[in-house]
Amino acid sequence: MNTLAEKTKYRNIYRGTYWGEFIDREDDDQTHIIKNRNKFAKNFKIKNKYTGATLNKLISRLKTKTTNKYDHIEAYRTEDKKIILIFSNYGDNEYKTTHGRQFKKMYPLYATNATTYIMVFKDMCDLRYTYCSI
Repeated sequence: MNTLAEKTKYRNIYRGTYWGEFIDREDDDQTHIIKNRNKFAKNFKIKNKYTGATLNKLISRLKTKTTNKYDHIEAYRTEDKKIILIFSNYGDNEYKTTHGRQFKKMYPLYATNATTYIMVFKDMCDLRYTYCSI
């Protein structure tokens, strides 16, 4: 059985993500999401999934300070070393930081009935500054 990550053109990027580890099932058509995942990786020049202790601490802080309104969080590193943070929630809200930055809506990357949001950070300092203000 194939995972959803294996159905994309970028299996090495999506392998190990929450979405990517789901098993492809006949009763759950993911064709649209797979196309969107391919488009996302190509258009944003995604190099790899971004992980690490600092990021994990920031995500944990975000979830505890915001009563888990950020769901299905994923982080990626681009070819030009930017950090991209996405999350997908069921619902349609605005997500702003105290510094005036706002997560932007984009095409769905988790499920067709979930709204995906994105924010691009120039580096880890930018990410820390923004996270501390949420």
